[in-house]
Amino acid sequence: MAANTQPIYSLTPKISGTEITTTNNTISDGTGSVGSSLAVVYSAGTNGSYVSVIRWSPVATAAGTNTTATVGRLFITSVTSGTTSPGTNIWLFAEYTLALQSADSSSAATYFIEIPVYKALPANWLIVASLHAVAANNTGWQVVAYGGDY
Repeated sequence: MAANTQPIYSLTPKISGTEITTTNNTISDGTGSVGSSLAVVYSAGTNGSYVSVIRWSPVATAAGTNTTATVGRLFITSVTSGTTSPGTNIWLFAEYTLALQSADSSSAATYFIEIPVYKALPANWLIVASLHAVAANNTGWQVVAYGGDY
């Protein structure tokens, strides 16, 4: 007999994110520490979640400050705190080139990078992010996920 023959929709919309400013992780396999070198972007609810998109946006606290060109990485993991074990409890979802931009400019807007996700997450799993290079002084990258809990 077929299971789950009815469509499922998110019950509670959820927007969650983080700003990465002072930490980096030069390892692309997911080795790191959740909450330290791997910043928590989204945490699935007790019944799981559905994530639609994730947006990377450069930010600055001083006008006309250039960001550092780097690579931003997104991972999915079942580890909610502590050290990860690549291939066992954390996997690379995607990585993107985050080009140098002049953030907090008075004459030119920054551009964001929006990543389509369209994936369900098991209960209590996380999406975490890292930067390959440390952000320049007075700058950072905000990483925001748009989804919903079941």
